Amino acid sequence: GGTYRLMSKIATRHGITVTYVNMSGVDGPNSLLQRISPITKLVMIESPTNPMQRICDIQAIANICHSNNHPIGTLLSIDNTMMSPILSRPLLHGADIVIHSATKFMSGHADTMAGVVTVANKIDNDKSLSELIYFYQNAEGTGLAPFDSWLTLRGIRTMPLRVYKQQSNALVVATWLRSVDSIKRVIYCGFSDHPDYDIHSKQSSGGGCVICFTTNNLELSKHIVTTTKLFKITVSFGSVSSVISLPGQMSHASIPAEVRSVREFPEDIVRMSIGLESPKDLINDLKSAIESFSI
Repeated sequence: GGTYRLMSKIATRHGITVTYVNMSGVDGPNSLLQRISPITKLVMIESPTNPMQRICDIQAIANICHSNNHPIGTLLSIDNTMMSPILSRPLLHGADIVIHSATKFMSGHADTMAGVVTVANKIDNDKSLSELIYFYQNAEGTGLAPFDSWLTLRGIRTMPLRVYKQQSNALVVATWLRSVDSIKRVIYCGFSDHPDYDIHSKQSSGGGCVICFTTNNLELSKHIVTTTKLFKITVSFGSVSSVISLPGQMSHASIPAEVRSVREFPEDIVRMSIGLESPKDLINDLKSAIESFSI
C-alpha cells in the first residue's frame, strides 16, 4: 500500500515515469525484459511480496538490470522486510539497494519506527551509492533519533534468535491451517509446494513468519481478525507478539479496487505474523475464533 502511494501519488508528480510489471515467478524476468528501456534508472521489487508471497528471482532480474543499455546501468532495489537479513541477503544475489522496514524484524518489539537502506559498492560518477544516499538523508534531516536508534540496535542483537523461532512457530501454525475446512487457501512460501518454492529456496533460508490465508467469505475473515485474543490487530508484522490483519481493508486499502482485482488480490485474505508465543496456544485461539462464527 505505501509503495503504491509513493509511486502513483508522489513520484509521478516529480516527473518520474512509473511502469508496473509483474516480475514474479519463472516468467518474471522475461516480463521485465519486455518492458525495460534505456531510460530505466531503477527497478524495484519485493520478494516475497506482501501479502501474496509471490517470489521474484533476484539474480535473474539483477542480470537484466545490469546489462541494460543505461549510461550507468539500471539499479535494482529490493524490499527485503518480509525475510529480514537473517533469512535473505539480496546483495549476494546481485541487488544494488536493499530496503528494510526496521520497525519490524530488526527492532522486533513494536516500539519504534525506523528504516534501513543497505547498498552495494557501486559508483555513480565520483560518488558511491552510500555517499549519495547519506547526502540526501543529511540534507532532508531524515536521520533517526538517538533513542529510536538505540531501540533498533537493541533489537538487532536478538534478531537471529527471534526470527528462527518465529519461523518455526509459523510453520506449525501454517501446517495446521491446511487441515481446517473453512480455510480455503494457505499462502506460505515455506511450503515445498509453493509455486515458486525453487526460486525462493535458492535465495532465502525458509519461509519466514508471515502467513496468509483465504476463506472465500469476507465476513468470516473479518470475524477471525476481530475475535482472536492472542493476536493483536495491526498493519505491521515482525514483532515478538503475534499480529493479524485484513490487508484489503487496512494496509492495502489505498490501492484502488480495480488494481487489486488485476493483481488477483482477494478481499477476504487474512495476514498473520507469528510471534514467540506457544504455537499450540495460537492454534487454539484461531480454532476458537473460527468455530464461533455463525452464518
